[in-house]
Amino acid sequence: MSQESKLDMLQFVEYSDDNFRVYKCPLCKTGTIKVHDSVFYGRCDSCLATLIDYKPLPHQVKFHESKAKFKLNIGGYGSG
Repeated sequence: MSQESKLDMLQFVEYSDDNFRVYKCPLCKTGTIKVHDSVFYGRCDSCLATLIDYKPLPHQVKFHESKAKFKLNIGGYGSG
C-alpha cells in the first residue's frame, strides 16, 4: 500500500478546544485518536492502535522516497 493511500484512509474529525487533532481510527473504524499539539502521536480509544501524525517537509519526502541502499541524514538538533 502506498503512503498516499494510507493518508487517504485517515479521516480528520475535528480540532478540539483542548488543542487536540481528532481522527477516526483507520484500523477499527469505530474509535477516535486524539493527537495533542505538543506531540506527533496518539492512541485509539477503542483498539489502542498508535497513529503517528507526521507530515514530512519536501526534503524529508525525497529522503523517504530514496531507493538508495544506504541513507544518511546529518543535521543539528531540530534541523528536520
